[in-house]
Amino acid sequence: MNVFRYEFRSSLKSMLYWFCTTILITLIFLLMFSSFKEESKTVLALFEGFPPEVLKSFGFDPVKFFEIEGYLSFLFMYILICVGLQSVNLSLGIFSKEKRFKNFDFILTKPKKRSSILGWKALCVLAYIVLNTILYTIALIIMISIVAKEGYDFNYIMLLSVAILLTQLILDSVGAFLGVILPKVKSVSSIATILVLGLYIVQIVENFLASSTIKYINPFGMYDSMEILKSGSISGVSYGVGIGMIIIFTGISALMYVKKDIHVS
Repeated sequence: MNVFRYEFRSSLKSMLYWFCTTILITLIFLLMFSSFKEESKTVLALFEGFPPEVLKSFGFDPVKFFEIEGYLSFLFMYILICVGLQSVNLSLGIFSKEKRFKNFDFILTKPKKRSSILGWKALCVLAYIVLNTILYTIALIIMISIVAKEGYDFNYIMLLSVAILLTQLILDSVGAFLGVILPKVKSVSSIATILVLGLYIVQIVENFLASSTIKYINPFGMYDSMEILKSGSISGVSYGVGIGMIIIFTGISALMYVKKDIHVS
């Protein structure tokens, strides 16, 4: 419990920063929705000069964009970037902390097993992710209720929240894996930024090429907001692959954390 309390407190400032940033970005976009809707003809004329492939790569659907659900679908990718950066920063920071501060030998002299330390760290990450998703969903519903005067699809909002939760868990498990496998971690934020923006750029290219080669191994393509809107559900394949990735990365990280020799310089 002491490990959980320590990690929770030490990560609180960063998590509050990312949570507030995500809320602020979402609010700014949602406040622009009414203006876009009122000037729909002007907006459509502006985007007519762009090839359909370019619009699709950025999640812009001219038919749905002026409905709150379609607008959220466009915004969804940018929400994922924020929560993705938050997730990788959290897990990578927590699981690489002893390497960065070079105090792993001190930690292991305490009367705690590595498996216990690992468990409390993982529980701290999970607690933050679940809490972040719940609070963000509540804030999103409040903001949409104010902006969407004609009502909105509550089920779609819940599905997006599930997608956000699963995306965070996937990136958390990847962050933990990197935290364990990398011999040195000099800058958590740099690694998180390269990873998340790299995945985002790859997904833009995939959308532009109308390809699905790596759709189900890229968190930014696994939960396609437009597909969720059209079908009214998240596909079983997306659930299965997402949960499978979480289990694999978490399992490998746990085995390596418990078994790997730690060299402290």
